[in-house]
Amino acid sequence: FNAVHSRIPLTRSDLEKALAHRNGEEISRALQSKHSEFWDQLLSGYVIAGEASIEPASERSFLLFAIALESVLLGRNTKTELGYQLGLRVAHLVSGNIEVRRDVAKHIQKLYDWRSRIVHAGETEVPVDDLSTIRLFCLSCLHKLAGSAVTITNVELERWFKDRMLGADENLDQYI
Repeated sequence: FNAVHSRIPLTRSDLEKALAHRNGEEISRALQSKHSEFWDQLLSGYVIAGEASIEPASERSFLLFAIALESVLLGRNTKTELGYQLGLRVAHLVSGNIEVRRDVAKHIQKLYDWRSRIVHAGETEVPVDDLSTIRLFCLSCLHKLAGSAVTITNVELERWFKDRMLGADENLDQYI
Protein backbone atom coordinates (compact mmCIF):
# COMPACT_ATOMS: atom_id res chain seq x y z
CA PHE A 1 0.00 0.00 0.00
CA ASN A 2 2.98 2.27 0.06
CA ALA A 3 3.23 2.10 -3.72
CA VAL A 4 1.82 4.87 -5.84
CA HIS A 5 -1.76 4.04 -6.80
CA SER A 6 -3.39 4.99 -10.04
CA ARG A 7 -6.46 7.10 -9.51
CA ILE A 8 -8.60 5.51 -12.18
CA PRO A 9 -11.99 4.76 -10.60
CA LEU A 10 -13.47 1.30 -10.86
CA THR A 11 -16.55 1.47 -13.07
CA ARG A 12 -19.47 -0.95 -12.89
CA SER A 13 -18.39 -2.35 -16.27
CA ASP A 14 -14.84 -2.93 -14.96
CA LEU A 15 -16.27 -4.58 -11.86
CA GLU A 16 -18.52 -6.85 -13.91
CA LYS A 17 -15.55 -7.98 -16.03
CA ALA A 18 -13.39 -8.62 -12.97
CA LEU A 19 -16.11 -10.58 -11.18
CA ALA A 20 -16.87 -12.65 -14.25
CA HIS A 21 -13.18 -13.50 -14.57
CA ARG A 22 -12.40 -14.16 -10.89
CA ASN A 23 -15.60 -15.77 -9.64
CA GLY A 24 -16.81 -17.59 -12.68
CA GLU A 25 -19.87 -18.10 -14.73
CA GLU A 26 -22.41 -18.01 -11.89
CA ILE A 27 -21.63 -14.43 -10.94
CA SER A 28 -21.41 -13.38 -14.57
CA ARG A 29 -24.96 -14.73 -15.07
CA ALA A 30 -26.17 -12.81 -12.04
CA LEU A 31 -24.75 -9.60 -13.42
CA GLN A 32 -26.81 -10.12 -16.55
CA SER A 33 -30.00 -10.93 -14.66
CA LYS A 34 -32.39 -8.95 -12.50
CA HIS A 35 -30.63 -7.73 -9.39
CA SER A 36 -31.86 -8.32 -5.88
CA GLU A 37 -31.45 -5.76 -3.13
CA PHE A 38 -28.69 -7.91 -1.64
CA TRP A 39 -26.90 -8.27 -4.98
CA ASP A 40 -26.90 -4.49 -5.41
CA GLN A 41 -25.52 -4.15 -1.87
CA LEU A 42 -22.77 -6.63 -2.68
CA LEU A 43 -21.83 -4.81 -5.88
CA SER A 44 -21.72 -1.56 -3.94
CA GLY A 45 -19.41 -3.26 -1.43
CA TYR A 46 -17.09 -4.31 -4.26
CA VAL A 47 -17.06 -0.78 -5.67
CA ILE A 48 -16.21 0.69 -2.27
CA ALA A 49 -13.48 -1.94 -1.78
CA GLY A 50 -12.16 -1.04 -5.23
CA GLU A 51 -11.98 2.60 -4.19
CA ALA A 52 -10.18 1.55 -1.02
CA SER A 53 -7.64 -0.37 -3.07
CA ILE A 54 -6.55 2.72 -4.98
CA GLU A 55 -6.81 5.25 -2.15
CA PRO A 56 -3.27 6.42 -1.30
CA ALA A 57 -4.11 7.71 2.21
CA SER A 58 -3.96 4.71 4.53
CA GLU A 59 -6.62 5.98 6.95
CA ARG A 60 -9.12 6.64 4.13
CA SER A 61 -8.32 3.29 2.52
CA PHE A 62 -8.88 1.58 5.88
CA LEU A 63 -12.21 3.39 6.35
CA LEU A 64 -13.41 2.43 2.88
CA PHE A 65 -12.66 -1.26 3.51
CA ALA A 66 -14.51 -1.00 6.84
CA ILE A 67 -17.47 0.67 5.13
CA ALA A 68 -17.56 -2.04 2.45
CA LEU A 69 -17.70 -4.73 5.16
CA GLU A 70 -20.31 -2.92 7.22
CA SER A 71 -22.54 -2.12 4.26
CA VAL A 72 -22.75 -5.76 3.20
CA LEU A 73 -22.66 -7.61 6.54
CA LEU A 74 -24.60 -5.42 8.94
CA GLY A 75 -28.32 -5.24 8.32
CA ARG A 76 -30.21 -1.97 8.27
CA ASN A 77 -31.61 -2.71 11.72
CA THR A 78 -28.19 -3.18 13.30
CA LYS A 79 -27.77 -0.16 15.56
CA THR A 80 -25.75 -1.34 18.57
CA GLU A 81 -22.53 -3.23 19.25
CA LEU A 82 -21.46 -2.81 15.64
CA GLY A 83 -17.87 -3.94 16.15
CA TYR A 84 -18.97 -7.02 18.08
CA GLN A 85 -21.63 -8.01 15.53
CA LEU A 86 -19.33 -7.33 12.59
CA GLY A 87 -16.64 -9.50 14.20
CA LEU A 88 -19.03 -12.40 14.68
CA ARG A 89 -20.39 -12.16 11.16
CA VAL A 90 -16.97 -12.02 9.52
CA ALA A 91 -15.83 -14.95 11.69
CA HIS A 92 -18.80 -17.07 10.65
CA LEU A 93 -18.28 -16.28 6.98
CA VAL A 94 -14.57 -17.01 6.80
CA SER A 95 -14.19 -19.99 9.12
CA GLY A 96 -16.01 -23.09 10.30
CA ASN A 97 -13.51 -23.75 13.10
CA ILE A 98 -14.50 -22.33 16.50
CA GLU A 99 -10.93 -21.45 17.53
CA VAL A 100 -10.29 -19.56 14.30
CA ARG A 101 -13.67 -17.83 14.58
CA ARG A 102 -12.75 -16.61 18.07
CA ASP A 103 -9.49 -15.18 16.76
CA VAL A 104 -11.14 -13.59 13.74
CA ALA A 105 -13.91 -12.00 15.82
CA LYS A 106 -11.35 -10.60 18.26
CA HIS A 107 -9.21 -9.28 15.42
CA ILE A 108 -12.19 -7.63 13.67
CA GLN A 109 -13.11 -5.91 16.92
CA LYS A 110 -9.54 -4.57 17.14
CA LEU A 111 -9.81 -3.34 13.55
CA TYR A 112 -13.19 -1.78 14.30
CA ASP A 113 -11.56 0.10 17.17
CA TRP A 114 -9.11 1.51 14.59
CA ARG A 115 -12.06 2.54 12.45
CA SER A 116 -13.56 4.38 15.43
CA ARG A 117 -10.26 6.12 16.20
CA ILE A 118 -10.03 7.32 12.61
CA VAL A 119 -13.62 8.55 12.52
CA HIS A 120 -13.95 9.98 16.03
CA ALA A 121 -10.41 10.99 16.99
CA GLY A 122 -8.88 11.85 13.63
CA GLU A 123 -6.17 9.17 13.77
CA THR A 124 -4.17 8.91 10.57
CA GLU A 125 -1.32 6.52 11.36
CA VAL A 126 -2.92 3.18 10.52
CA PRO A 127 -0.41 0.32 10.77
CA VAL A 128 0.26 -1.31 7.40
CA ASP A 129 -0.49 -4.75 8.87
CA ASP A 130 -3.94 -3.60 10.02
CA LEU A 131 -4.70 -2.09 6.62
CA SER A 132 -3.66 -5.33 4.92
CA THR A 133 -5.72 -7.37 7.36
CA ILE A 134 -8.94 -5.41 6.92
CA ARG A 135 -8.44 -5.61 3.15
CA LEU A 136 -8.05 -9.40 3.37
CA PHE A 137 -11.15 -9.84 5.54
CA CYS A 138 -13.20 -7.47 3.39
CA LEU A 139 -12.34 -9.16 0.11
CA SER A 140 -12.70 -12.65 1.61
CA CYS A 141 -16.22 -11.84 2.83
CA LEU A 142 -17.23 -10.21 -0.44
CA HIS A 143 -15.99 -13.21 -2.43
CA LYS A 144 -17.69 -15.67 -0.08
CA LEU A 145 -20.99 -13.82 -0.36
CA ALA A 146 -20.66 -13.43 -4.12
CA GLY A 147 -21.03 -17.18 -4.51
CA SER A 148 -24.43 -17.06 -2.80
CA ALA A 149 -25.58 -13.64 -3.93
CA VAL A 150 -27.36 -14.98 -6.97
CA THR A 151 -30.15 -16.43 -4.85
CA ILE A 152 -29.88 -15.02 -1.34
CA THR A 153 -31.87 -12.08 0.00
CA ASN A 154 -31.07 -9.68 2.83
CA VAL A 155 -33.67 -11.39 5.00
CA GLU A 156 -32.16 -14.84 4.38
CA LEU A 157 -28.63 -13.61 5.11
CA GLU A 158 -29.79 -11.97 8.33
CA ARG A 159 -31.60 -15.19 9.34
CA TRP A 160 -28.47 -17.24 8.55
CA PHE A 161 -26.33 -15.02 10.79
CA LYS A 162 -28.87 -15.20 13.63
CA ASP A 163 -29.16 -18.99 13.31
CA ARG A 164 -25.36 -19.29 13.38
CA MET A 165 -25.29 -17.32 16.64
CA LEU A 166 -27.73 -19.89 18.03
CA GLY A 167 -25.50 -22.77 16.98
CA ALA A 168 -26.71 -23.81 13.53
CA ASP A 169 -23.95 -25.50 11.53
CA GLU A 170 -25.15 -24.94 7.97
CA ASN A 171 -22.77 -23.12 5.68
CA LEU A 172 -24.30 -20.33 3.65
CA ASP A 173 -24.57 -22.35 0.44
CA GLN A 174 -26.53 -25.14 2.16
CA TYR A 175 -28.76 -22.69 3.99
CA ILE A 176 -30.45 -21.04 1.05
